[in-house]
Amino acid sequence: MKYSPTVLNVASGALLLGTLIYITLNHGRLSSGEGWGMVAMIGPLVLSVGGLVADFFLQLVTQHLKKQSRNLVRNLVGAFFLVVIYYYGHHRYRSAKLDVERREQIEREKQRM
Repeated sequence: MKYSPTVLNVASGALLLGTLIYITLNHGRLSSGEGWGMVAMIGPLVLSVGGLVADFFLQLVTQHLKKQSRNLVRNLVGAFFLVVIYYYGHHRYRSAKLDVERREQIEREKQRM
């Protein structure tokens, strides 16, 4: 099987590289307290490695198709994974932002009393 870069391959590699750089640069902050920041980094790592594994199997399964069909299938599946990863990150960011806003609201209510 000849290796060919796909949307899923490139995106998963970029996510893996970005996550590893983020962990390296922010290790002190991520591991402070009880270390839950490091635990939170498991999600992006699993998504990126899962994307690479899925792309490998996708290339194995689609190698018998014509080149145009093969590229279309691989890139559509890759685009689907990108959308899933985007909404996963967006949901996590939004829920964390709402948690902070809720805590601030509770603190303001306590100060009024």
